[in-house]
Amino acid sequence: MVRVKLLTVLACCAVCAVVLVAVTAPLSQQRSALPPPMRVPPPPGANGKDAVLQWEPPAKQQQLCAAGADDAAVDTWPWGARGALSYTFDDGVDSLFSIPPLLSRYGVRGSFYLNIEELDKNPTKKAACANSRWRKAADALALGHEIGGHSGKHEHMADVKIAWAKPHLHAADSRLKSGLGLNESYKLSFAYPYGNSDSRPLRKFTAENYIASRGSFSRTDWHVESYSPRHMEHLAASLVVTRTVPFMTPAVFAAAEQGCGWLIFNAHGLKRCLSDGGCGCQVGWQPMSPEKFEDHLRAIAPLVQQQGQLCSNASTLWAVPVGEVARYLLLRDQVRVSSAVWESRTLLTITVKPSGGSRVVLPPQPIPLTVSVPLHAALPSVVVSAHAAMSSGQPAELNHCVTNGRIFVEVPPQLLAGGKTTITVLLKE
Repeated sequence: MVRVKLLTVLACCAVCAVVLVAVTAPLSQQRSALPPPMRVPPPPGANGKDAVLQWEPPAKQQQLCAAGADDAAVDTWPWGARGALSYTFDDGVDSLFSIPPLLSRYGVRGSFYLNIEELDKNPTKKAACANSRWRKAADALALGHEIGGHSGKHEHMADVKIAWAKPHLHAADSRLKSGLGLNESYKLSFAYPYGNSDSRPLRKFTAENYIASRGSFSRTDWHVESYSPRHMEHLAASLVVTRTVPFMTPAVFAAAEQGCGWLIFNAHGLKRCLSDGGCGCQVGWQPMSPEKFEDHLRAIAPLVQQQGQLCSNASTLWAVPVGEVARYLLLRDQVRVSSAVWESRTLLTITVKPSGGSRVVLPPQPIPLTVSVPLHAALPSVVVSAHAAMSSGQPAELNHCVTNGRIFVEVPPQLLAGGKTTITVLLKE
């Protein structure tokens, strides 16, 4: 009898195990489909050591993410960059406005998500300081940084109804654009207050009204977005707090070694203002040490693709605002290189077509793409010119360069809007 009962219990357990596997398997598959977290080495000093971190390129360089190194392709990232990197900062306290000049010093352009209530504040009540934060935001914009939406009063969007949120966000965005001299038709990017993007109706609204929207989360493993995010309306960003600033540098190094992905940081301000102009200095939530943050920027500077730099080495990261990356992706994923033909040793013809359908839908305020073709060692390596025919029939000269055994050509978005684009590249013997 005891043996019969034992066999019955074991049989039940086996059935339960089968049911459990059947229930959890789809969830496991769903998790594995998401971009994996990226483990990074500890920062200097974490193990009692003060070693200086320096970038060492991986033994095997990966030129392209979406195509083989021997293929002609629309570049995953402009000019052969290895990945994308975006620094984002929220709210609009005084110390935040010390960050734009600091980023610019190291060739980085960031995204600053400002809520109207913070921009309007004048803590000192001095007449000369009225609108000082608005002026500093305009200065950041002039340096090439991005200003994005962050609501009117930093409301927790999970606690409000979408019928209230829509007109509220529209009003906040209109105020932000008018205050900074942006055209009303300009499509901002957006950061959810408190990083909370759980509301499906809100995500639907942001997908329709912003070029991209950024959430945030806190964990010890830095998250790297895919090189082709499926959900531009709730991009994942890694939250940087006071104690985790030293971990940013190894995270960037790991992202460069891993390649392909898009690493997004989310911070808030500095522990002190580098220049307050006599208008006080509110530091905000979980501020970063300015010294440690600048140490980080100095360490990753060799990896940053400088503005105006046509070609990158295979280890370079494209460090630009969220909205700029989104504009590149939204256009890139609509086109493909359909052919690349060597007409002779010195003449190359590249044809770019829509990936699906007969036309390309340009995103708001589009930016150029780059395409690249492998260059055989036996062929000339000096490009004399690259051009494509415009709708008027006149040739358009295109920016180009040669590096890492590939020819890169920049294609303006207006040329892609008409459907098929043919590019002619002339080399010199």
